[in-house]
Amino acid sequence: MSKFCSADIVEVGDLAGTSLSRIIIDGDYSNLGPVEHGDFGHPILSKRGGSPDRGWVRFMDGNQSAADPYLVQAYGSDSERPWTTNHILTGLPYAILTFDRMDQVYPHGEPTYRFELNGPRFYDLRLNGRAGGTVP
Repeated sequence: MSKFCSADIVEVGDLAGTSLSRIIIDGDYSNLGPVEHGDFGHPILSKRGGSPDRGWVRFMDGNQSAADPYLVQAYGSDSERPWTTNHILTGLPYAILTFDRMDQVYPHGEPTYRFELNGPRFYDLRLNGRAGGTVP
């Protein structure tokens, strides 16, 4: 990982199956690029600031069964807070935000961010014909 980039890991819920609807960066809704970077995730288009990407987000829905390989590779040997293969966070949806800290797009070093989420899907017993419900 470049010494000019850093990752923020943000827990966004406590139920697996949550999905990311939109992200709000510095008070503005932002679209995400359709092509995912292998390590960082989807580019945050509102912070593109020209041709190269300057911010990315990868979303984990809580159903993950392994630690994020990028975080293990980049932070596995960190002396204060290593991110190991045991850091799976099963059941917890979280986002990994990576920002280019040396760019004018982020003059204060870290943007503010919020997430708009779609909640997990639930089983509706009312729709199960075998359990007394009616199937539409």
